[in-house]
Amino acid sequence: MSHSRTAIFAGVVFLLGAVCVRLGIWQLDRLAERRGNNARIEARLAQPPFELGGDLPDAASLLHRQATARGRFDASHEVVLLNRSRDGEPGVHLITPLQFEDGSGAILVDRGWIPLEDGTPAGRGAYASQSVVEVKGVILPREEEPRWSFLADDTPAPGEAPLGEWRVLNVEGIQAQVPYPLLPVYLQLSDAPDGIQPIPGAPLDLSEGPHFGYAVQWFAFATTAYVGGVFWLRRRLRGK
Repeated sequence: MSHSRTAIFAGVVFLLGAVCVRLGIWQLDRLAERRGNNARIEARLAQPPFELGGDLPDAASLLHRQATARGRFDASHEVVLLNRSRDGEPGVHLITPLQFEDGSGAILVDRGWIPLEDGTPAGRGAYASQSVVEVKGVILPREEEPRWSFLADDTPAPGEAPLGEWRVLNVEGIQAQVPYPLLPVYLQLSDAPDGIQPIPGAPLDLSEGPHFGYAVQWFAFATTAYVGGVFWLRRRLRGK
């Protein structure tokens, strides 16, 4: 192997190893960010439950806090979230506005999972409630629509029929088809009133995710590149 080819090979090995090291550091940075975010969420979950009403002074400060709400479910403006499976069984999540008892507004409530066959307007009748209920859950931010327009929900324009099936829980979009004000967040139920109820959604994922494992893999790739490259070069140089 000529000196120029040897230099090119060494440069490629160095560059490949450096990229792997940088990716490993990036994964460690993401791990630190996730740990910090989890710590903030855990601190908010540990606070006393917040009593929801129509006046929400700072929605951002209440995200991931436990909360209670009292009012009536409005099944006439209920929607479902599509493609929500549970243990391999297809289904939907039932999203119902809860109108506060004092008449000050409402909040969208993710009541949980129901089988796909119950997701029709007729099937959802089994989950309807006309009485005043008190519910408890976690305050979560609205979900963002995909950037690709063909994947986003078609928010109905004024005068158009309401959209009953949504891919994401877009509070702002659903507000366009509800005649009373909605809070800019939603409530994922953890405790539901007695009676026939959907299965509550999964608790918040506060795990550390796969970032540490990915970091180890990238560092291992870098080590393999450097050690293997040095070993190969030494053999080539000795063979001269």
